[in-house]
Amino acid sequence: MISKLTQSILMLTAHLSSNETGTNPLTIKEWGKLADFLKENKLSPEQLVNDDIESLLAGFSDPKITFPRLKKLLQRGTLLALTSEKWLRSGLWILNRSEKEYPRKLKKRLGNNAPPIIFGFGNKNLLNQDKVLGCVGSRKVQNNHLIFSNDLGKLAADSGYSVISGAAKGVDESFMMGALKSEGTAIGVVSDSLLQKGLSKLYRQYIERNDLVLISTFYPEAGFNVGNAMQRNKYVYCISEAVIIPYSGNTGGTIAGALENLKKQWVPTWVVKDNDKNSGNQEIVNAGADWISQDISQISFKKIFSSATRQGNFDF
Repeated sequence: MISKLTQSILMLTAHLSSNETGTNPLTIKEWGKLADFLKENKLSPEQLVNDDIESLLAGFSDPKITFPRLKKLLQRGTLLALTSEKWLRSGLWILNRSEKEYPRKLKKRLGNNAPPIIFGFGNKNLLNQDKVLGCVGSRKVQNNHLIFSNDLGKLAADSGYSVISGAAKGVDESFMMGALKSEGTAIGVVSDSLLQKGLSKLYRQYIERNDLVLISTFYPEAGFNVGNAMQRNKYVYCISEAVIIPYSGNTGGTIAGALENLKKQWVPTWVVKDNDKNSGNQEIVNAGADWISQDISQISFKKIFSSATRQGNFDF
């Protein structure tokens, strides 16, 4: 069962079908502006569904967030009912920013730019652990990078840390599976095909034993999209307490996410030292990350997790 609050936020901010045309849902930035107004005026999003929007939002003005646009979005109740029924039957759940299971670190680090809705499969309690190690990297890497990532996941699990990655092929998946196969816990932040991945044989056994949670801020049936893949990187950093990068190309999502994290100073970032002239590892270190040894036995989690975090708090 989806709460009235979550239903209203879904209608305002989420895609509900792969072939929807017409009015675009509010972006995260647009939702943040509307949410601020609602909070300041002691209003709740669900009031917009049945009440007079013009009266409720008197004083609110934005050239892109027009009353006709809001009304069209809120007329998608039937589509939401049909779509959400299918999702819920599959075991998928939905969180809004006001719910206790919503990742606290996302709200602290992103503030009003935290995604208004998170879709997921698995153990929601994993989203608010204190010590979570992230690992991200390119999809196409050498075998030694995959071995390092897998061993790092095992070491984290054996040391009592949960892990987080983008769950993509290559470094991310190798790291996450290393932890899960060592009976650790993992968070996978996916940018596409959440519904398919949540039901897949690869992940299902770990979801059923409560060791894994897969989440996405995008339409659960969306296919791969470069923009979504780039955007989800920040969520891996913001839910973690530190991130290790075994290998990054000199272009693409891994290096872009790392540089954004270093600019925003969300969490400490460590990069495996290599001599590959085609990698972006050196550029990431030049931007403020630190080198880390390729030798797993030399890794100190105490050193890796030493950093302060930013603060913030928003209700929905």
